[in-house]
Amino acid sequence: MSINKDKGTTVDTSIPVDLKIWKEALVREMRQLMREELEPLHECLDQVENARVEQPQP
Repeated sequence: MSINKDKGTTVDTSIPVDLKIWKEALVREMRQLMREELEPLHECLDQVENARVEQPQP
C-alpha cells in the first residue's frame, strides 16, 4: 500500500481532500485578508507622501 502525501482527509475522515488545492485556497484567502487589512495603511502612506510633495522645498 502506498501513501500519497498530497492527499489528506477532512475532519470527517470519510471525505478525501487534495492538500494542494486546499493550500492554494488558503493562500488566496490570506492574500485577500491582507489586502483588506493593509488598504487603510496604504491610503495613509499616500496622504503623507502627497503632503510631502505639496510642501515647498527650503
